[in-house]
Amino acid sequence: MDKEILDIVNNIDIDESEFEHIDVELNDIEKRRIRNKYRKSVKKKNYFVKKIVMVSGLVCITVIGGFMVTPTRASNIPILGKVYEGLGVYDEYEEYRKYVGESIQVKGGKYTLEELMITPYKSLMAIRITSDKPILESEMEFMVDANIGGISWDRGTTKSYRIDDYNIVEVIEQSYDKKIPQKALVKINIHQMETLEKPSFIEQGKFHLKADFGNSYNDFESIDISNLVMKNLLLEFSKINASVMGTDITGTIKIKDESNNYSLDEISEKYSKLQLLLEVDNNFFSAPLNTSWSKIGKSINGSIKVKIPNLKYEEIKKAKDIKLSVYENKYTSLENLSVYESDNAINNLNSKNEQKDNIKEINGVKYKETIEFSDGHKGVFSNLNINNNTISISYKGNKEDIHYLTNLTLEVLNEQSELYSHFKIYPQVFKDSNKEDEFFIKFKNIPQDKNLEIFTGFGEEWNNKKLLEVYEVK
Repeated sequence: MDKEILDIVNNIDIDESEFEHIDVELNDIEKRRIRNKYRKSVKKKNYFVKKIVMVSGLVCITVIGGFMVTPTRASNIPILGKVYEGLGVYDEYEEYRKYVGESIQVKGGKYTLEELMITPYKSLMAIRITSDKPILESEMEFMVDANIGGISWDRGTTKSYRIDDYNIVEVIEQSYDKKIPQKALVKINIHQMETLEKPSFIEQGKFHLKADFGNSYNDFESIDISNLVMKNLLLEFSKINASVMGTDITGTIKIKDESNNYSLDEISEKYSKLQLLLEVDNNFFSAPLNTSWSKIGKSINGSIKVKIPNLKYEEIKKAKDIKLSVYENKYTSLENLSVYESDNAINNLNSKNEQKDNIKEINGVKYKETIEFSDGHKGVFSNLNINNNTISISYKGNKEDIHYLTNLTLEVLNEQSELYSHFKIYPQVFKDSNKEDEFFIKFKNIPQDKNLEIFTGFGEEWNNKKLLEVYEVK
């Protein structure tokens, strides 16, 4: 690791006596991670939708990221800057990330745990995989089994980057149902996946380290919302947990299936239509319900987690007013795709919004100027400005367009593959207090010298929503 990189991160300084209370006999828990991907093709662009059903302690890593340099060998790579930038892990974490730099030399290569950041219910780690021989595309699959303080994660996502023929970086984010201890023993196992036809050539590696997670752990706010219950949906909310890595809304669903009429797929489909809208001091955020299910006898139990990555600890802590609204989408994501493919009116609507003369570009940022919706009304974007690494843009339409706006993302176009990269920035959406149909949108911490586009959520122009409930949280 270059000295300039070491100068901008903090080494972990551990007093071993502080960890005498930790039980090092940890339970090994493995569950298979399921990642269903399906491609939605709109005009000439391909948009990927990842549906992560459940992860518990085991993550399958497949490298699908962009290429940072031409194929060559790089033994000392400034990972913490360019790679994190390419993956969307940005400077907002600089004061919280802990440089580890611990390497394990194994037969066939080396694993390096570059960084680790922990909050009470989330973790973020970066692992570099270095091979003694070039890694073919068909060999880019690794499994990571991690345990922090005896607790395994239940959901996880990865962002991957190929540095060169010999080096891969994985940035892995997990969430946990149980609270992680602030001082904990961290166990991470990593190995290359193999088959009879494709044996592994890098041996398994194991990291064992003790850590005190510091500010990233302490900057945390939790709001109890267990009094919020939707009886008709058997849904009980639990908590709003806010940290430096974003905000999660959790809850449970308990169903008695006395006649054994329901399959887990049917139940999952029903609840996948639900969408939450969180209003924090006139700032709006939305996200769909992510659910996981189990069935024991006649009892069906579900856990929900709504992830809002762009709403951080400080905003929740300082908030004076918080409202939680529950909506129901007309279509599920799969139904949305079917409607697009089978309904000519919807297809024509999408084509109209995608027309070349409707795409504007200002200072390297593309966006659709006018958006037409299935009910006939239109929304118009205007006044795009870039200042201090922040993009701001105005919007005028209908008050219901708040759902459309909160589902916007700012993305970096990967010119080599003509697909959108991993990088995404989610917006902050403000409503004009005097005009219910006018909004102001901000994207913060934007990358420099990149081709950017404000991407609209697929199907939001026709997937109408029905308000089910509004709760006063604070």
